[in-house]
Amino acid sequence: MPLNQPVIRLHQLAWQPVRFAHPLWLVRMGLQSKKYRYGDCHARDRAVNRCLIRLRGFPRQPLPAVLTDKQIAQMALEPRLDALCMALGLVSLRCTDYLRIRSYREALHPLLTDEHLCQLLGMGCPGGRAAIFSPQQLPAVALQLGRGILHATTSAAITWQALSILLPPLPRALWLPSADLWLARLERLL
Repeated sequence: MPLNQPVIRLHQLAWQPVRFAHPLWLVRMGLQSKKYRYGDCHARDRAVNRCLIRLRGFPRQPLPAVLTDKQIAQMALEPRLDALCMALGLVSLRCTDYLRIRSYREALHPLLTDEHLCQLLGMGCPGGRAAIFSPQQLPAVALQLGRGILHATTSAAITWQALSILLPPLPRALWLPSADLWLARLERLL
């Protein structure tokens, strides 16, 4: 049985993390990302991959040769990972003004479209808090919050652990009580 693309991608992200890693992972390891290029020296690449695997603690066991439908859907979110993180961050801010007021909505483009923002409102995005960030600050804040929440929420799921190499490393993960529920909803939205 031949391996399908999501399984191949899972294994690439897990076993060759340096090849796909966000540049800040290299910085965290003490490498200068501008001087290091994957593929220039295979022995060095293997050594750096082993170090990054050890640093992340993933993978610790053999990875599956077959993925569930849910895991395949999660792997398909790779191109929209930043949009998913931004949406999670917006949910955690609990301010519907960020989804309703034009200047905020425009600041969230192109990662989140007006349709995405309307769907977030329709899904019952929690509100009640006042807007404390400017439209210029909001995208970076929401993205950073969402990345932290995704790191915390998905630490047990192999697909999310593999995809997390594409995000910058965080000093600590954040926790949103209903993050798993919102993550499941947003997987379908984005």
